Amino acid sequence: MIIAGDADLVLNAVTRKEGPLQMGVNEFNPDYQFANKDFFLNGMDYLASKSPVMETRNKELTLRLLDSEKVRTEKTKWQIIAFAVPIGAILLFAMAFQYFRQRKYAR
Repeated sequence: MIIAGDADLVLNAVTRKEGPLQMGVNEFNPDYQFANKDFFLNGMDYLASKSPVMETRNKELTLRLLDSEKVRTEKTKWQIIAFAVPIGAILLFAMAFQYFRQRKYAR
């Protein structure tokens, strides 16, 4: 079963000049084409395929674990970066916004 969130996925646009367009063509910008047709054809191929799905589930995956020594030495640095940089960026933006707002409306 394939579930798509929008029925427009399989609809074709219709213009007065050219009639029905191919699946995925934007009627306002015909040079740009969405991949609706490819998605639909791949989905139908998947549903009609005779190859068993279990073969794809039995693939061997190699997990590449992180270097535990490097993780231990750089843990604090990355925690500070992940915590301080976003907060610092928000504070910097807020101060700049407030400064320019005060300059604009101070008169």
